[in-house]
Amino acid sequence: MVTGAASATQRGALAAALEAWQRGDAARTRALLAPTLAEQPADKDAASLDALCRFRLGDRDGAIESLGKLAVAFPRDAAIAFNRAKMLRDVGRLEEAIDAYAAAAGLDPADPEILVNLANARLARGDAATALADLDRAARLPGPGAAVAYARGLALQALRRKEDAAESFRAALRSDPAHAQSRLALAKLLHNAGHFALAETELRAGLAELPPPAALLGDARRSGADKRAAAEMIYLLGWIAQRSGNAAAARQMHGTALALDPDDPARASGALLRANCDGEETRASLRARHEAWARRFAPAGPRQAMGSIPTGRPLRIGFLSPDLRTHSIVRFLEPLWSGIDRAQATVHAYSTTADSDDATARLRASASAWRDVGGFDDAGLAACVRADGIDVLVEISGHMTGHRLGALAHRAAPLQVTWLGYPNTTGSAAIDVRLADAITDPPGDSEDGATELIVRLPGPFLCFAADATAPAPAARPAGSPVAFGSFNDLAKISDSTVAMWSRALVALPGSTLLLKGFGSGDPSVQRAQRERFASQGVAPERIAFRSYEKASADHLALYGEIDVALDPWPYNGTTTSCEALWMGVPVVTRRGTTHASRVGASLLARLSLGDLVGDDAESFVRIAAALAADRGRLDRLRVDLRPTMARSSLCDARSFAQGFVESLRAAWPAVAARRAAA
Repeated sequence: MVTGAASATQRGALAAALEAWQRGDAARTRALLAPTLAEQPADKDAASLDALCRFRLGDRDGAIESLGKLAVAFPRDAAIAFNRAKMLRDVGRLEEAIDAYAAAAGLDPADPEILVNLANARLARGDAATALADLDRAARLPGPGAAVAYARGLALQALRRKEDAAESFRAALRSDPAHAQSRLALAKLLHNAGHFALAETELRAGLAELPPPAALLGDARRSGADKRAAAEMIYLLGWIAQRSGNAAAARQMHGTALALDPDDPARASGALLRANCDGEETRASLRARHEAWARRFAPAGPRQAMGSIPTGRPLRIGFLSPDLRTHSIVRFLEPLWSGIDRAQATVHAYSTTADSDDATARLRASASAWRDVGGFDDAGLAACVRADGIDVLVEISGHMTGHRLGALAHRAAPLQVTWLGYPNTTGSAAIDVRLADAITDPPGDSEDGATELIVRLPGPFLCFAADATAPAPAARPAGSPVAFGSFNDLAKISDSTVAMWSRALVALPGSTLLLKGFGSGDPSVQRAQRERFASQGVAPERIAFRSYEKASADHLALYGEIDVALDPWPYNGTTTSCEALWMGVPVVTRRGTTHASRVGASLLARLSLGDLVGDDAESFVRIAAALAADRGRLDRLRVDLRPTMARSSLCDARSFAQGFVESLRAAWPAVAARRAAA
């Protein structure tokens, strides 16, 4: 029996433990709780707090088990159910978390925080409609209005009700102007819609609510949440600067963002993507950057014995991507998957795609097997791939948004490959092969840029399938002025590119340049880009812009407004170049020393158009000006390019797929030997 004095002592110990917990000292908290738990192991408050400490200190399974026992002992306690739900969510046990949150909400239906967490878990499962219903209930309760409105915005966004989502984020900010998550979500929504100036206004307003970056960097005691919010805002401002033509500001902003929050792998990957646009980078410097990322964020696990290459059955090839939806990679995945002889290899899709659509349905129908793995953590995703017995896992994102390079660090498959989606090395020792071709990555003049073994496919490194809705190439009106064009991401238009393109425009008085890319409809971006060309002697009225076209056919029809497509440097176009060629528009490119700067040369070589490849700025300008002035050749290319391309290796799905599978089989012993020699 516990005496009154002992109870007072225990209450004092619990108060001291709570104080230590609030200071963030989980180990001290457990030490203070130990005497109470030794005398009363079933003390609800002490045992609950001890479980929270165990979870924070790394004993996650033990903490969840402890709270599970307490939930049985105290079935009417909403706090126990809620804390257990949060733990289950944190370890990726999403379905169990949803059940636990729902139980907590049933026990305390007047707590909006429980409903918000339940809704967020449903959102993670993809059940946005039910999540919104939970949040509508929460909105009718007194409590944290900004948190509820923010979560409603996320649910509405998932339901593609973007205007309603924006209004919900604004409602959150009216409730709490310093609610950084809502400010950032609204800015991202505006940014992704191409409204860069509006997004920048929100981002700068959000930063004004936080301490200056220098103060955040100079004080280790500052809130980690403040640093993360500032980092994300500054990072996004960096991309706006990049697409507005201010690469120096973008570089500085990304550096500041990484300094504020050095532990975010996605932003660090984004900085790598941006570095591919810099003409000052070399293969060696880019490789060093990528290797540093991999060492920090995805150190490779122990190598596994490869064994012999599978024989007597089809090779099981897994494809991992967040973009198995309407996306540029679909133009290259569909012909490969359809061309693979299933007696030689089977196609296993691992999709982390959040938004499914018609393209998702087509790909799903084309795959031998399909798994939605967006809810898996890295270890769980790798375990799933291993359980499926995949021989070769091909990741097709590199460092693009949504990649899962961390899963490959767990050695998900005996042979791991990167291909297509990213124009550089991953930097990861866990990825064995990078697929390329002999033009993008010439033997003896590319290996030093990659951590992977470069395996060159027998033809081009990709196969293109045009959109079925593509209109016929449209003839340019007789006597119309020469129109150059580029539909590439504006982030690729480096200072070197502006100087080079400007010289081509100056060489042909009266010629114009049409730009179309992410953000090109924003007046502030247009003004900034025109100023760049004006500094090179090109009048602003000679630079035109087109905005985003939702329908692919409308986008492709715009190629009818240009005579010659100009390739950016050092980050060439890929999908845009294939589309231009399919629409009868020749592409002039400049070859460099990296994969990204050799893609144009590879594509043109397949069409016997090597004369449109320059090796420096001078030859690029000379080729572009001469081609634009040759109306007869332009007219012939307008008619001939599509059938020529359709007959070329760029569109030969069966041959490409055969070479793809054979190259993977050939890579197996080469990688085994490489591992043995390491």
